[in-house]
Amino acid sequence: MKSNFELTQLEERISQRNTKFYFSEIISSYYNGNYRAAITLLYSVVICDLVFKLQELRDRFNDSRAQKILAQIEQLQEANPTSPEWEKVIVDEMFASRYVVDTATKIHIEALRNERNLCAHPVLKYSSELFTPSKEAVYGHIINALTDVLTKSSLNGNKNMFENLITDIEKNSTSFLNYKDLGKYLHSKYFNSIRNSEEEYRIFKKLWKLVFKLTDKRCNDNRKINRWTMYNILLRNRTYIEQRIKDDIRVLESQLNFAEEDIMKSLVRFLNISPASYRCFSPASIQILNDRIIKFDLERISLFKVDNISSYVLGLDTIEISDSKYIMTYLKETDNSELINQFVVNQFLGSRSFDEADSYFDEIISFRVSSLPNELIMKLIEGCNSKSQICYRRKARESNDIIREEIDKRGLVVDWSKYSNLRF
Repeated sequence: MKSNFELTQLEERISQRNTKFYFSEIISSYYNGNYRAAITLLYSVVICDLVFKLQELRDRFNDSRAQKILAQIEQLQEANPTSPEWEKVIVDEMFASRYVVDTATKIHIEALRNERNLCAHPVLKYSSELFTPSKEAVYGHIINALTDVLTKSSLNGNKNMFENLITDIEKNSTSFLNYKDLGKYLHSKYFNSIRNSEEEYRIFKKLWKLVFKLTDKRCNDNRKINRWTMYNILLRNRTYIEQRIKDDIRVLESQLNFAEEDIMKSLVRFLNISPASYRCFSPASIQILNDRIIKFDLERISLFKVDNISSYVLGLDTIEISDSKYIMTYLKETDNSELINQFVVNQFLGSRSFDEADSYFDEIISFRVSSLPNELIMKLIEGCNSKSQICYRRKARESNDIIREEIDKRGLVVDWSKYSNLRF
């Protein structure tokens, strides 16, 4: 019963739809004691599955190496349609290219091929009976086929996959509004197929170097989209990825470029998502990082150092609009959206100049007036009336009209005579 349960579990994880359909025939033969038929069909299905995987790499991921292997086996089939030579070639080429087939898998496929030959060809045993594999041997071949090939993604071990992935997201970077939007794309096209935490960590580790060390034009242009990809890998399996960061911290620290402001901004934003990674840093790296945070004026957005995010953001003096927008995004993406309205109203009412107040209202408040609760609407009105940097600015009349229009829409009763500094 245990072996049947294991087969059922593995069968559900078969990655290719056609393979799953064919595999049902193998299981039927096995359970009915038709072991020669099970072995013969199993070998055919394994080879077909390798073809399906190459076709997926070619058609879905534009993999040129997969295209070459497919073209090679098609030529072999056309040259000699009855020869099985191409079956050996596809295994050898995928092994050489590190596509799905590793050393153990190659050995297992070759053993299955030999067993298939004994079952399919009229080789008689000493008793003049056709060779029949044992139930245990068939079960072992089925388990090997499932774990080695059939349940693996076409991307498994694919050395071209990383370059394909980053080229893909670079080309489509303008299509993604935020890292969650990118995540939907990555999960659908790549990560749900990989289904291997270590494989994903290898991608993460390569991205770490691109995002936090290199400064060539390609890295500079794509630093944000690559960082967003790191977020998605981290959030898929935070416990595993952060443990691997801890394991590799000496190597990862050596790749941190503390001299570049843009890289330090990216590092701070990453650490805000993963404070545990910061806690892995050596004292020397923490000292340098803290120095650069001050040098590049990143203290206000270094949220990974904050113990209580609510107290911190609601107690902040007015900061640069770009930093406010980042904190708003951070609050939304970390399920703290309830703090955003209070935060932006506080920031606006704390404006240090007429121009800053104008800019803050135009770029942030005007888009959120309709989402403010009544008590914040009234706080906004009171601040616009009492604070000189707000009520005497150039665009005060326009802003006040927007707020009053929202109040009228809600049917709120306001004694406007109490707000003598408001201009309409």
